[in-house]
Amino acid sequence: IERFLDATTIVREERIFSGSRYYSNDGGFQGGYECSIRGVTEWEDYRSGFIFDHPNYWSRYMDEHIEGDGRINSTWKGMGFDPIHQKTHKLVKYSDEFAPGNLDGKIAFMYTDEGYRENGVWMATGAKWKK
Repeated sequence: IERFLDATTIVREERIFSGSRYYSNDGGFQGGYECSIRGVTEWEDYRSGFIFDHPNYWSRYMDEHIEGDGRINSTWKGMGFDPIHQKTHKLVKYSDEFAPGNLDGKIAFMYTDEGYRENGVWMATGAKWKK
């Protein structure tokens, strides 16, 4: 790893990542870096292990899968991004779902007293954030 302390001073230290060393053509060590398309944000940070858990927040970096409400909310495929959030089923049911054709109008049965939650909420799964 190379770090510049000021405009003229550089500090180099050897690090081994995943058992791999980086070599240059002259046999010495060269620099290397790790990268990921997955962004580190204040809401998700693999370094600290922090994952934001809020009913309206979900990670945009999860492999595509069908959520509890029947929708797909991510378009990543085959990236190995385990779902760190999941959406619940809708928290509202209508009378015709219980007794089809028996009632003229739809009666809503809400399983929450907070309206914004009626279409389901997001919850952290406990899975670890991976690059």
